[in-house]
Amino acid sequence: MIGRKSRVGVLAALTLVPCSAKAQLARDSSVDWLMSAGSEGERYLRTLQVAGLAPATHWSIRPFSSSAIARIAPRDSLHPWSAEYHSHLESRLWVRPVAPELGAIFNSTFPYGMNDGPVWAGRGFTVTASAGVEGAIGPLDFVIAPQFFRAQNAAFPLAPTGYGGPLAFADPQRPTTIDLPQRFGDAAYQRLDAGQSSVSLNLFRLTVGASTANEEWGPAVESPFLLGNNAAGFAHLFAGTDGPISAGPVTFGVRVIAGRLDQSDYSPTPYAGRRRSLAGIVATVGIRQLPGLEVGAGRLFENVYPDNGVGLRDILRPLFENFLKVNVAEQQSPGSSRSTENQIASAFARWLLPDAGVELYGELGREDHSYDTRDLILEPDHDFSYMVGLQRVWRRSGGDLLAVRGELLNTEISHLNLVRAQTPPYVHTPITQGHTQLGQLLGAPGGFGGGTTVVAVDWVNAGGRRSITWRRVMREPILNTTDPRDVIQAVTADWVIFRPRIDLKPEATAVYNVNRAGSSSVLNLRLALSGFVHW
Repeated sequence: MIGRKSRVGVLAALTLVPCSAKAQLARDSSVDWLMSAGSEGERYLRTLQVAGLAPATHWSIRPFSSSAIARIAPRDSLHPWSAEYHSHLESRLWVRPVAPELGAIFNSTFPYGMNDGPVWAGRGFTVTASAGVEGAIGPLDFVIAPQFFRAQNAAFPLAPTGYGGPLAFADPQRPTTIDLPQRFGDAAYQRLDAGQSSVSLNLFRLTVGASTANEEWGPAVESPFLLGNNAAGFAHLFAGTDGPISAGPVTFGVRVIAGRLDQSDYSPTPYAGRRRSLAGIVATVGIRQLPGLEVGAGRLFENVYPDNGVGLRDILRPLFENFLKVNVAEQQSPGSSRSTENQIASAFARWLLPDAGVELYGELGREDHSYDTRDLILEPDHDFSYMVGLQRVWRRSGGDLLAVRGELLNTEISHLNLVRAQTPPYVHTPITQGHTQLGQLLGAPGGFGGGTTVVAVDWVNAGGRRSITWRRVMREPILNTTDPRDVIQAVTADWVIFRPRIDLKPEATAVYNVNRAGSSSVLNLRLALSGFVHW
């Protein structure tokens, strides 16, 4: 799915408070106020950082905990939304509801949406709803915030897959090697998802817990290579640092996760192999002499879920397994399941220059291992991708902020394909679901064999936010054809509008899909409106 997140929210904490108390909102919070990965609140805090209105911090391991938010939120009320949303101290023993949030999405011609979490917006109308409860008991934080959606899922012309039954709805490029349906069946599609729910223990700048919330790794705003909020979150355990930790001349952060991935009803994988395990590690490092700079790397392993459950060796595999396939093969025992695993890895960097109102960032991604050292040196671009991005923020008169940002992700198969077989990112065999959760990509929404270009202008003032965004999304051609590339050109206008009792987020997007599925060009209009009512 291609498009953008359509839920309302701003910032979960906008004043620095002691870490012994959680930053709370003057208004009741919606799901996005929980500072979930990719949320409106997180986006606003990042803009404040670039403008020099919030303390700099590592950004590439998210979501943030409540104590981490308290440390990096602005120390004063000089930001545009301070009159609308501010924090106050509460005890560490409290429970409160998460304000209900409702939304509706309309697509006129074909499915379109991006970074919507569990929501899949098909053709026709899609409605969404979320609510829940959050609280704290000493160092223990918890959130129960399920999300429901129902898509009308009206019919539209499907690209032929060459298969009948459920695979008739599969991805037309690679129907048997990725769980990425172009349509979820021929009737209304609905699901109640656990959403941004979690429980965590935060002590001594360390955190450990369990979650179904989205993880987002790397510095990208819209196209993270490893993990983002384009699909539903998956059930997982996590442990690591609670924000960056100082160690002499450096600061560092780390996070380890282990969880379970599920497939859709239109997956090419037989019932017996429907579940997969995922283990991953991500780390960032900063240098005190170079403030604002962070570099890092992440690594994920996906495998068939073991019958006897995931063990410590599986969880730590991203940390200890060799990066060269020839050495991995030497370590394997006969009949080992390790031959089925898929590795996805990336290295990234972000440099924040708040005095100039600028941030620069980039990421290099790789699907699977190099065979040996010679292979790595001679053909580093095999199954390779890259992302670059920047943001410039100006502080205007009256406290308004003007932000211009751009991001480019390229995941095209390289020229090496002339002499050596390659696959696009997120595809691997014998695991045939790809890098997906319940039929949607876990990483960049435009990362499957093409790429995405984004240019956006954001105007942030006391009344909310106004944005204009242009996106170009390209996919690989249908297999065994010479058809032109399938390219989407989309222009989006969206707003955040503050009102005394309700906050609204309207959106209008014109989408022109050139050579859709290697066939004719099609125009789609997407309209969306979401909001939540204050208690």
